[in-house]
Amino acid sequence: MRLTRQPLMWFEPLERLLVRPPSMPVFFLHALNDLIYGFPDFRGTGVKAASHLSGGELTTADEIRAEVSDEEKAHLKRLMGRFVPAAAGRVRQTHVCIYTRSTDEHFVLGLHPSASQIVLASPCSGHGFKFASIFGEILADLATTRATDKPIDFFQPNRLKG
Repeated sequence: MRLTRQPLMWFEPLERLLVRPPSMPVFFLHALNDLIYGFPDFRGTGVKAASHLSGGELTTADEIRAEVSDEEKAHLKRLMGRFVPAAAGRVRQTHVCIYTRSTDEHFVLGLHPSASQIVLASPCSGHGFKFASIFGEILADLATTRATDKPIDFFQPNRLKG
C-alpha cells in the first residue's frame, strides 16, 4: 500500500441553480490526462472537485502535506471551466487529504493469506465510501464466519504478494 497526497478544492458557483441538487449530480469525468470527481453545491459552500490521480506520494500519514499550489488550482480550474463551467468560479477553499492505494489501484478485502483470524480491509480512502454498506456486510461475514457469499476474489490480499 502507498499513501498519496490528494488536493481538494471548493469552487464558487457561477450559476448557482445549475450546480445544486437536483440539477447537478455527483460527477466523475475522465478528461485528457486526468480523472476529476466532484459534488454539487449541497449547502452553499461551493462545488467540491478534485483529481483522482496522485498529487504525490507520502512516506507516512503524519508527513506534512504541502498546501494546494497555484498550479494545482489553475489546472483544476481549467478543467472545471471546460467541463463544468457553471461551477468554475474562484477557488473558495482548499484542503489536502490522503488516499491509501494498492499497487493495482483496487480495494483489498479478505482474510490475511497466512493468518485467517485476521480480516484485512482497505477501502482505499474516500473512494471506498460509496461501498461502505456492502463492505460492512462482507467484513461482518469474514469476521464471524471466515467466509462470505459475495464475489470478492478480485479483492483478495494475496493478489498483492510478490
